[in-house]
Amino acid sequence: MSCVDMTPETDSENSPKELCQGMTKYSQVALERARPVYWQGYSTSGCVRATALDAMQHGYSPFVVREACGDRYQAVNDNNLFDMDQKFAEVILEEEMLAMYPSL
Repeated sequence: MSCVDMTPETDSENSPKELCQGMTKYSQVALERARPVYWQGYSTSGCVRATALDAMQHGYSPFVVREACGDRYQAVNDNNLFDMDQKFAEVILEEEMLAMYPSL
């Protein structure tokens, strides 16, 4: 099992591109034969959720690291993590992810 860096690339103005727009890294993930994919991000209700759903629809097992996500309001963050965990992603603790990949 391999781990692929899903960090968004930056454009010419050095601002991050949205990973959930176009999902350009899926080909890299497929080449690496990685099946579990881990996400973190600021907008749990937006990009994190959309990316995890898109990953599941492409046949990957999305893992969302609870401590690595956030949103404008804690309740929104918590509700979206709960909903993703119930429907299409595994919401895990940071320590669980680090136990799976001790070399990180």
